[in-house]
Amino acid sequence: MQVVDPIAQNHFIQSNPTRSKNANFQKAEVFRQSIISRWNDPNFRDKFLSTLESFSPQKRLLTISSILSNIIQLFPESERSFWTVILAVCAPEVMKSDDPRFNTNISEFISMVCCSKENNPDECRRMLTEYFKVGKFKNKNQSVFFKETMESYRSLFLTMTISLLLDQVEMSFNPDSNIHRDNPAFEPLYMRKGMDTFHEHLKRFASDEWLQNFYELMNAVNEKGHCEELNSIMHLADVENNPIAQHYLSRIFFDGYKDISINTKKGMAYLKKSSKQGYALAQDDYAMKLLEGNGVKKNIRAYKKYLKRGAQSGYVKSQYHLGVSYAKGIGSSINHFKALKWFSLAANNTYFSIGEEETVMLARNNLHLLQEGFDEPTLRAAAHRASSKRTNKIMGIVLNVLILIISVLTITVIIGLLSTVFLLV
Repeated sequence: MQVVDPIAQNHFIQSNPTRSKNANFQKAEVFRQSIISRWNDPNFRDKFLSTLESFSPQKRLLTISSILSNIIQLFPESERSFWTVILAVCAPEVMKSDDPRFNTNISEFISMVCCSKENNPDECRRMLTEYFKVGKFKNKNQSVFFKETMESYRSLFLTMTISLLLDQVEMSFNPDSNIHRDNPAFEPLYMRKGMDTFHEHLKRFASDEWLQNFYELMNAVNEKGHCEELNSIMHLADVENNPIAQHYLSRIFFDGYKDISINTKKGMAYLKKSSKQGYALAQDDYAMKLLEGNGVKKNIRAYKKYLKRGAQSGYVKSQYHLGVSYAKGIGSSINHFKALKWFSLAANNTYFSIGEEETVMLARNNLHLLQEGFDEPTLRAAAHRASSKRTNKIMGIVLNVLILIISVLTITVIIGLLSTVFLLV
């Protein structure tokens, strides 16, 4: 089996649908043969289906998220927002969490791909009709772009997705298999990177030993409510000024827990302290409180500031919430291109942990809502505007530096002339 070389990411998928059509077809056929060789084995097929059936909805979502993350990382980083939309157009079955073709009829779906029927004229017409129905295309140029993109990329995206899905599920029922050890899907990249990133973020504020001790205290509080361990956590928050402990206490006091009474004022004080120290989870919570005016005076400007900080730290919920704020025009004018950027980052996030599956699902579904009007020229024009803006900013800085240098040189010359005149006099 030919596998994706993660080192050659930027060269694997090319961005011109017409020029790359033949190359994409050849790559798709490599993945298809890998699928067929396993899917035609009844033992493998039965084990695969029974294992996938045993997955909880959360684990299934994590598995698909891992696959999508692997595929998105094959694109140059500067183009990932654009390609997430293309992936959503060409393979909506895997991008939409509620699509029955991929979630409940997976056996039928894989068989269709094995027979090379995923991109036949009937299938293209079916999808084109669906897109016209919901008003995705406003003119003929957009529908032509859709047709070219479907023909070039749909087979590649679907065969990649299913091949990676087979790999990941096989690892669940056959963890000792060496067949796909070189495949980037061998280990769930999405979760591995997510937990590594989350751990790196925590290490900014605490050592591994401190975290282990904190989790033991937290588990005791979760089990018993108000107890000696709660006082120990308060000591970590008040005396050591640790933002992780402060954030935990903010949630306890905002919501109340067992025999711990709700204390909004105390909860807000802890949340604000934790946010100001840069703890991403606290920044997202604090931003939403500022937006709602819950326990604190409503402040849209501060809401946007803390939300951006959390999103820039890589926290998936902040990225999703920031996408919502741009899509709805909260704190600024509506900006669908920025909304698209943050939704796509959240939908393919590598700062992901258990409990945040719903956020990823919502981000993915919101990508579909933003597809209208986002044809290739629109996206490229928006990217060009952003690039021009950066160029103008840089040119402005360069111009200011030149003016400063000229001013200094002029003053130096004047001082030199005055000195010469003074000496002559």
